[in-house]
Amino acid sequence: MLPKPELSFFGREKELQQLRDLFSIFKQDGTSEVIFVSGPTGSGKATLVEKAFKEEKCLYGVGQFEAGEMKKPFTSLAHCVLALVQAILDADAACTEKYAKLIKSSLTPQDAYMLELLTPEARLIVPEYARQGDKFPKPGSKECFEYCKYTIRIFLRAIAVPER
Repeated sequence: MLPKPELSFFGREKELQQLRDLFSIFKQDGTSEVIFVSGPTGSGKATLVEKAFKEEKCLYGVGQFEAGEMKKPFTSLAHCVLALVQAILDADAACTEKYAKLIKSSLTPQDAYMLELLTPEARLIVPEYARQGDKFPKPGSKECFEYCKYTIRIFLRAIAVPER
């Protein structure tokens, strides 16, 4: 795979500095946070995030909303989870193992199965689990929707750990 070209970036210095300032505060305080950046399609959100965190030693993911996927809940978050999973897999072996342990210790088998439904690549970090029979919410139900939100939150909390 070819390396990504250097990102051209004009007119977003204020937003870029805001993200870097937030990151500095979290880094100084030793806290971990999830930051959501929103805006109109094509406004440069993904480029902004990549530029802000490219040189930092942190785990970040970018999830983009696709207009054709409006009826699929959590699409943009699933894209973000996929980016995070890929970043974990692309890291050195010690880092990958650290995150794998954090994720495995945070997710129940049912949580891991839901994560795999959202992002099949997660099975490369979290072992595959069989569906937990009738304990698993019916796909498309409000309960399934809520459980999906819960699983994403647990996953993000598991990997949002300050570097020591």
